[in-house]
Amino acid sequence: INCGTENIILGLPWLQENNPVVDWRMGTLSIDEKTDRSKELRCNISSVAVEEPTMNLVLLQKITMATELAQEEHKKKPKVVLPKDYKDFTLVFKKPSDGVLPPSQPYDHAINL
Repeated sequence: INCGTENIILGLPWLQENNPVVDWRMGTLSIDEKTDRSKELRCNISSVAVEEPTMNLVLLQKITMATELAQEEHKKKPKVVLPKDYKDFTLVFKKPSDGVLPPSQPYDHAINL
């Protein structure tokens, strides 16, 4: 179905029934070729005009940006692999939580400086 420059709204029931694949960069929506409805909607998804950004859109934009930043930060962190020889000492090498002291023990002592 070619929708040209017209905007379309697809309802959740239709989306659930057809389970399309959306390519947001290309602005296409494809339906599996195995179904009777195997047609491709070629709409310019990015051309949908919004008079004023609504709170939901602004919030969604912030959430999306935060998610992308978190994913990038996660990719940067190298995974630490403990050698098998040290498996019994996993707790020793585990990083403590920031700002959290270990539980008080009977052998705690003060260090007077």
